[in-house]
Amino acid sequence: FDVRPPPAWLVVFSTLADLAMIAHTLSGFFTGYSWVGEDGSVNVELHLVKIAWHYLTHSFPLDAATSLPVQVGIVALPADQGSQFLRLAGFLKGSRAFQVHAEANRILGSAEVQGGAVGTVRVITWMALGCHFAACAWFWAGREA
Repeated sequence: FDVRPPPAWLVVFSTLADLAMIAHTLSGFFTGYSWVGEDGSVNVELHLVKIAWHYLTHSFPLDAATSLPVQVGIVALPADQGSQFLRLAGFLKGSRAFQVHAEANRILGSAEVQGGAVGTVRVITWMALGCHFAACAWFWAGREA
């Protein structure tokens, strides 16, 4: 990995994105979730205790791990004291695309939703994730050459 500190604009942008993700993580304890009933209908859960339990057992671990301000840690730590680990931890942020894909699949499983727009979201998500990983590989190969 490149051991130079990231540019200041990247740290600021990344920190703002991380703050938005922390707000998203906190809102997950209060935002109702939907589930598909046996008859194919979509139901929405609005009881706070059930919402909090569902969030803790489903999305919270990934949300909490990917909300950490990795770029700030990379700048704060010297190159030999864990910044390589933080750079690898930054790859976890890409795993949020898998959450979008899983949610799209769940919505498509409902009998009440037409698949056109949801399918488009799935394709765009996979394309963005694939382009991101291809850019990472290209950058890595260029740095090694």
